[in-house]
Amino acid sequence: MNYALTSFLKTSLSYAYVWTPYTIDYLSASPIYLNYITLMQGRGVLDENRIRAINNSWTYTNAIIGFTAIVGINYNGMNHVPLYCGSYTDGYYKHIQSDETGNSNVWKFNGRITKALGWGLCSIALTANYRISDYQMIYDQAVEDCHLNSVSAGIEVAFHPIDFFSIEEQSHFNHYKQRLPYSSSTLAYFDHSLSLFFMPGKWQLQWLNELYHSNDKSVNTNFYSDLTLSYREKSYEIGISCNNIFGTTEYRRRDMTELQQIYSVTHLRPREFMVKVCLYL
Repeated sequence: MNYALTSFLKTSLSYAYVWTPYTIDYLSASPIYLNYITLMQGRGVLDENRIRAINNSWTYTNAIIGFTAIVGINYNGMNHVPLYCGSYTDGYYKHIQSDETGNSNVWKFNGRITKALGWGLCSIALTANYRISDYQMIYDQAVEDCHLNSVSAGIEVAFHPIDFFSIEEQSHFNHYKQRLPYSSSTLAYFDHSLSLFFMPGKWQLQWLNELYHSNDKSVNTNFYSDLTLSYREKSYEIGISCNNIFGTTEYRRRDMTELQQIYSVTHLRPREFMVKVCLYL
C-alpha cells in the first residue's frame, strides 16, 4: 500500500505471508554434498518454511532545496525452522537435521539523508542501519537462544566542480555483537573507497582506490588501487589499464552472520599493465 500524505511526504506499507516447501537438499535423508567440503543431510520427511514479513517506509523529497530523507522499518519472522547439528569430521563440515525446530525474528531499521549543494555540483548522503536478530540453534544437544546485533553508518560524497573532473568518496563503519549460549564476540571494521575521474576532451582517466581495516588483529589492513587511461574517437578507442598498481596483493577480512564467522582470503590480480585497442566498424 502506497500513500502520498503531501507532495513532499510519501509512505508505503506491505505485509506478506510466505509458505515455501523445502528443497531436496534440505529434505533428503541421504547425504548431499553442497560443495567439496560441506555435507547436508535431512530427515527424509516433507517440510515447509513459514515466513511473515512487514515493511514500512517513509520518504520526504524536496527537489527545490535538494533534500531527501528516507526511513524504513522491516520485520521478518520465521516459524518451524529446522535445526541442524553441525560437526567437522574427516575434512567435511556436516549439517545433519535434528528433530527440533526453532524460531527466528529479525528487525531492521534504516535511514538515509541526502543533500545536494550548488545545483548538483556536490551531494552528501548519510546512512545508518540497525539490525536485531533473535534466533535459535542447537548447542550440546539442546535448543538455545542466540542474539546478533549489527550497526552500520556511512557517509557518501560526490563532487563535480568542473566539467572534466569529478570525485566520489564513500566511508562506512560496521559493528557486530553476537551473544551465544557459552560465549560472545564483537567485530568492528571500516571500509573506504575513493574514485577520481578526469575527462578532458577525448581523454578519460579513472583512478579507483579501496581501503579496509578492522579491530581484528588477525586480519591485515587491505588497500589496493586501479588506474585506467583511455582515448576515444568515433572509429576507435585506445586504453591502458594498470591493475593493483600498489597496495596489498592478498585481501583478508572477517565477517559475522547468525550461523557463521567467516574468514576469507582473496588473492587479487597481480600488478599488471594491459593495453586495449577497440575498432568500431
